Amino acid sequence: MIRAERFHMITELADQNGDGIMTLEELAEYLHVSMATVRRDVDELASRGVLQKTRGGVILQAREAASLDPTYAMRLSVNMDEKNRIARAASAYIYEGDNIMFDSGSTVLELAKELPVRNHLGIITYDLYVALELVNKEYVDLLMIGGVFRRQYFGFHGHFAENAIRQMYAKVAFIGADAVNLQGGIMSHNQNDVPLKQSMIENSQKTILLCDHTKFGSYAFMHVAPLEKFDIVITGRELDEKYVSALREKGIGVELV
Repeated sequence: MIRAERFHMITELADQNGDGIMTLEELAEYLHVSMATVRRDVDELASRGVLQKTRGGVILQAREAASLDPTYAMRLSVNMDEKNRIARAASAYIYEGDNIMFDSGSTVLELAKELPVRNHLGIITYDLYVALELVNKEYVDLLMIGGVFRRQYFGFHGHFAENAIRQMYAKVAFIGADAVNLQGGIMSHNQNDVPLKQSMIENSQKTILLCDHTKFGSYAFMHVAPLEKFDIVITGRELDEKYVSALREKGIGVELV
């Protein structure tokens, strides 16, 4: 079992048994790994707030309280069927000759993989995974935003990246989110992403939010934008009806896939 899968299992366990206590031995048995491996995983997840270390064990914390900041590798392994559905639906909003902004994130990356063949597409991104997915598509004119490379997020950030995006304008921006809340709007665990997301939202004719249903009702460290900034939200059909109704009451188009 790879590390990302173990992390996903632990975060799911925390959601199901919030504030429950487990010994390291119990956690190792649950994951079918050695004590040395589970200690390394616990150290990493404790630093992210998913759990708290205690003598001989851990205290699990539910995701809403934890403000988890998952690595890109972790996100690439979570809710992939739903993200694929979202990406296929989002591809219908891409037309020949469009200039498009692609935000960072695993769902936006799936859109890059599902990108329909259209002549003369111009795509702007600061996410290296997205850029690598697009680089061999001959019908794409790729503009990779440069700046300070942050390995944990596989993206470019900082003054140069922010200044570059502020000078551009796109037909549509596809934006991801770490958390979505009806009061707080969309949120991010990564403060470096925030000004880039905000500039993409402001400098696009249409903004489309791509996120799986688990992001709704949760919180993250940094506020990005109110939901009213988005024209369309594309998410999984698993989303609770109360969120669908609330979004539509705000005048936002909702596409369930």
